[in-house]
Amino acid sequence: MNTVWFFAWSIIILPTNGLPDITNLPATIDIIESKTASIAIADSLFTLAVTDNVTFTCNIQSTTPTVSAFIVNDDNGTFNFYLTNNPGFEYDTVSSYAVDIACKNALGETSTAKTLIVDLSSNTPPTFTVLPASKSLPETSPIGTTVETLKVTDTDSILCSISSQTPNLSKFSIHAATVGTNYVDYEIHLDKSLDASANSVHTLTITCKDEWGSRTETLIVNVLPNPPPVFTSFPGSVSVNEADAGGNSIYTINVTDNDMFTCSIETTPTTLAFQIDTATNEIVLTADHKLDFDTQNTYTIMVTCEDTTGSSTATLTVNVQQNTPPVITNLPVTESVQQTTVIGTTIKTITVTETDKYNCVIASQTPNTENFILHNTSNYEVQLNKALDSVTTTYTIDITCSDKWGSTTETLIVTVIPNQPPEFTGFPASRMVNEADAGGNSIYTIGVTDPDKFTCNISTTPSTSAFQINTTTNQINLVSGHGLDYDTQNSYTITIICADATGSSTEYLTVDVIQNSPPDITSLPASGSFISGTTAKTKLHDLTVTDSEGDSFICTWSSTPVGPFGFNNTANQLYVNANPTFSASIYAIDIQCSDDYGSTTETYTLSVTPNTDPKITGMPLTVTVVETETASRTIHTIAVTDDEAQTISCSLVSVPAGPFSINQNPATPLYEVVLDVNAIDSLDGITTPSHTVTVTCQDTPGGTTTSNLTVVVTPNLAPTVDNLPDHFEVSENQIVELEIWNLAYTDPEGDTPVTCVIVTDPARGPFDLRESGTPNDYRLWVTANPNLNYSGVPTHTVTLICTDHHSGRTGRSSSGILYVDILENRPPVFTSANAHTQNAQATPVNTKIFTCATDDADLDTVTYSMTLNPSTSSFTMDPVTCDIRTTQDLKKELNSFYTATITANDGKIITIQDLGLTLTNVNTAPEITNIGLNQAVKVYFDETTATNTLLYSPVVYDPDTGQTQIITYTVFPTGEVGTFDVSTSEIRLKNGKTFDYEYVNLYKLTMFVTDSYATTGPYYLDIHINNIPEVCGFDKTVYEASTYEAGISGGRMNIGFTISDADDPDYHTFSLVTNPHSQYYKIDQYTGEISFKTDYDIDTCGFVHPKNATIIVQCTDQYGETGTATVSVYVQDVNDNKPICNNTGNVMIVTQYTNPGAFIGRVSASDCDSGANAILEYSGASVTGSPYYTVTANGNVYLTNTIDFDYGTDHTFLIKVKDQGTPQLTGTCQLTVIYIWTTTTTTTTVAPNIPTDWWDKPENIALVAILSLLALFLLGLLLYLCCRRGLPCRSCTNPFKSCKNCCKPRQPTRRIVTPKDPKKDPFKFFDHNDLNVKRDMFSTRDQVADAPIPMKM
Repeated sequence: MNTVWFFAWSIIILPTNGLPDITNLPATIDIIESKTASIAIADSLFTLAVTDNVTFTCNIQSTTPTVSAFIVNDDNGTFNFYLTNNPGFEYDTVSSYAVDIACKNALGETSTAKTLIVDLSSNTPPTFTVLPASKSLPETSPIGTTVETLKVTDTDSILCSISSQTPNLSKFSIHAATVGTNYVDYEIHLDKSLDASANSVHTLTITCKDEWGSRTETLIVNVLPNPPPVFTSFPGSVSVNEADAGGNSIYTINVTDNDMFTCSIETTPTTLAFQIDTATNEIVLTADHKLDFDTQNTYTIMVTCEDTTGSSTATLTVNVQQNTPPVITNLPVTESVQQTTVIGTTIKTITVTETDKYNCVIASQTPNTENFILHNTSNYEVQLNKALDSVTTTYTIDITCSDKWGSTTETLIVTVIPNQPPEFTGFPASRMVNEADAGGNSIYTIGVTDPDKFTCNISTTPSTSAFQINTTTNQINLVSGHGLDYDTQNSYTITIICADATGSSTEYLTVDVIQNSPPDITSLPASGSFISGTTAKTKLHDLTVTDSEGDSFICTWSSTPVGPFGFNNTANQLYVNANPTFSASIYAIDIQCSDDYGSTTETYTLSVTPNTDPKITGMPLTVTVVETETASRTIHTIAVTDDEAQTISCSLVSVPAGPFSINQNPATPLYEVVLDVNAIDSLDGITTPSHTVTVTCQDTPGGTTTSNLTVVVTPNLAPTVDNLPDHFEVSENQIVELEIWNLAYTDPEGDTPVTCVIVTDPARGPFDLRESGTPNDYRLWVTANPNLNYSGVPTHTVTLICTDHHSGRTGRSSSGILYVDILENRPPVFTSANAHTQNAQATPVNTKIFTCATDDADLDTVTYSMTLNPSTSSFTMDPVTCDIRTTQDLKKELNSFYTATITANDGKIITIQDLGLTLTNVNTAPEITNIGLNQAVKVYFDETTATNTLLYSPVVYDPDTGQTQIITYTVFPTGEVGTFDVSTSEIRLKNGKTFDYEYVNLYKLTMFVTDSYATTGPYYLDIHINNIPEVCGFDKTVYEASTYEAGISGGRMNIGFTISDADDPDYHTFSLVTNPHSQYYKIDQYTGEISFKTDYDIDTCGFVHPKNATIIVQCTDQYGETGTATVSVYVQDVNDNKPICNNTGNVMIVTQYTNPGAFIGRVSASDCDSGANAILEYSGASVTGSPYYTVTANGNVYLTNTIDFDYGTDHTFLIKVKDQGTPQLTGTCQLTVIYIWTTTTTTTTVAPNIPTDWWDKPENIALVAILSLLALFLLGLLLYLCCRRGLPCRSCTNPFKSCKNCCKPRQPTRRIVTPKDPKKDPFKFFDHNDLNVKRDMFSTRDQVADAPIPMKM
């Protein structure tokens, strides 16, 4: 009894998940070593393209060499590759990095890492891309002019400055104009006015630098002096026609000048005919100018153009051209016209040269028949007005053209060419026409020359309609069907008459008719022979026929008597018909070839000889062959003869076809019937036991004879299969291979080898026929694992076929049949329960929780397997014992029920049973309820967030009791785990940690929560850092700087501020904070260079700027945040003031009591400069005569020699005062020393060291008063003496006194007064008044040589 088991199961198809795959990772990228970056999407180097159907994360696995310069960041589900901030690359140390990047999906599966090669390139200093060697600039260029724009390229921050200017006049500055990606456009500006006369060349050294180096270029600025206006392309003269209407420009003045300029003109002789348009600088001929060549034919215009610098002058000569009457340029001339010219035809177009308006007329015609008129279109044209005749052959036409200035007359002569009748050209004497021409063609085209219209006609002698004329083309045609016949009329005369309105011309054409000739047979022999008996169509002769006119012809034949002949007109061939029958032995064959005009006949005599057939002896005959024969052999030799000894050829045909051929033996020569080589391949004694071979022999004339050869084929016998049973049984459970029969066979001929094969039904059954190792010993096997199936194929039919072989070729075959019956298998049966309950809390790892059991009626070995729904790795099954064991502690399991589908397999049939597995006390996995699984929560905090701030409060839920939950986490960027404190209730900024937007602006926390048995995650927390702008700061609180006093924008101080700003990148500008000293200074907002805002002067005279100034510099970043630093400036003095005397005039007194070496007084000067620039040194001495007075370096004045000149003598000289500055400056003071008489003995004080002014002493004032009174007394005395001496004169004051001697100078009486106890004077002194010479260079009073010497007191 067979039992059938039915089982039901559910098949759940779980989705398969592939690993994440990065599809777009480049092989290499290039980065400059100075590159920095931040985690902002705009700064990413590239975005990863990853294929995966679930959530995944990507990160950097490793870097070779190890460096933390790279990160992969999750930007809202997009993974971007970044550089960390300030990665610290150094090309000279490491030039390339290998970065391994991998992605992990939600199942924790990590893809194979892919490698990115990051190649570094070396940083280079800034590069100037556009900088000429020199630049020219007009000295009038306004301040602020852009001299040149430099494009400086660099991947880093760039700073450019003018590091030096020669001469150092601070006339140029450089500023950043445009900041682009990896480049900055700098503009060089003009800051001060230029002066080419002082400095025509300025050399600027421009330095651009970044953190890695600097580059310097030189720009030479050539200052172009401002010249006065320059005339360009000025002509020597221009011409103006006296008839010009005016109001037009005669010349435009071309002037080159950098400044504004104006031009004026002056005309010689004076005229109002020329004016200048100052807006366009055009010299204009005025309307109503009244220029007259006869009155004035030339003018000179003086053109003056001036600007603020100067003026230039040029002379333009204006030549007045005399106006002339119109000129007829193409007359006189003679023109010829035909008498038949049509009225209205233009005979001549008149060409006139004239700039004024003019008019032309026909002044006269001779004869005066008005045959011609003058017509004015765009030009004047002489046209035919009346028809011409042949009477008047010449016309004289006078044409006059005039304007308001005069007229010109020229003559046109017209000659008339009388009309002529038609004229034949190239006329032939005769033409030839063949009587066989088809007609419809031209035989001649009439050539006629005639300007008039003409017509031609023909007539024929004798009269015939064979010729006609085409009056359109003037062709004489031979008509179709003309009927010309050489024998009837062989020549015709055609009379041709061509006529126009004037007359006619006649010519005669002879047409000769040419006779046609018949065809010509050129190659037919007189006789030939033919042997009868040939059955095929046989050629006798190829005929050659020609026709000199190329006419079509045809040939025919006839024979006497009539014979079996034919003629091919296409090939011109004479032949004997196939299977001919001859009635005579000699035939006369006539061949006639004819065209339409005649024929030619030739005769060919043919002799016919009869033929007899060949004879075969010794046949018919029968021979025997074996079907297995392989060698070639002769099976019969043919005996054949021919009475005429003609050449005989033999052939054979085998029915059915067989391996037979016929060969002629060269030695005999006889024909032999041969069995071909390898006849075994085509002979078959069973299907074709015999072949009939028919032999046919034929002689040359065609006589034939046939006979038959019968070939009998002996067949080969097949081997036989012996003692084969009908049936054999095999179980469907058969697994190993099984021998089921030993095959036996016999072969009647003993052929070897004998090969045996099997054919199974169904095909490709699990059977194999093998040789046992002994040749021709075959065994039948069931193969291993035959997969026999009773229900599918209960019986297999095995056919065994054995085939013998002969000479390596397959021979006969025989077969036997064996039926293999399949015995049915029985399936295993489950005997164990289909449900089980297990306590999860009490089941550790490797616990056997269930064993299944089965029975198999066939005692087959049963193996087991198991699948679980839902899928889990917590259980495993032993495939032999069917034990189910745990692979982990079931406390980690989260599901309470599983369906275990168990499969029992006996190798043939499987049996399936579902086991319901119930788990009690199952653990529940903890979860973070306020963050979704595989979801991200985003929070935002300022970078100023205080340390230990609560960032997020996760809510962990776990219904199980007695368990502790833990949150594990990782942080991106890597290395930032220590930034946070994470617990199951709080996520805080770790104590002592702060945020820095410029360092990291996004942290990604990947979290998992576990109760030690079960873990859920990932949960994502994205902490975004908000940028809080931070103030910029200086590297110092106080900077010190020194400079020299200078003008506006002078005193430049490059402090070298170093700005720090946590905002990176950032952009900073500089400014000054208002304070008492800031009004005197300004700062470059880009470079921080400080300079004077005013003309800064620390000199003591006038307004004094502070030597020590304190200014506050403020930096401002792009967010408006500021920082300050103090700059203490010390301004040093520049020696820019000459010493100045404190008094406009210094006067000192010496008396008779003043001794040599005595201190007379002190000269005092001051200097507005300070320090060494204000330390003064005096020098000077009286230089007229002996040096009586000397000034020492401190300004003291001493008497150096004994006085030996008169009282009242004064010495005035200049004292040089030099300061100690660089450059050293010099001033002068004037000192006057007066020698007076005094009655008071004074004590001479030598070299007092107290500086006093002469007017500061009261005694000096009193002395001056006394001297004034004394001078009045002396004046009165002088007048008295003068009037007392003589008569009145015009030069005397008193008119009543004599003037004889009153104005005559007295010779002074020299008087020497010696003071008491005078010291011996080692020198002799001379007063300058004693010498009539000019004063020295330091004197302030003019002296004239030979001037009267004033009186001395």
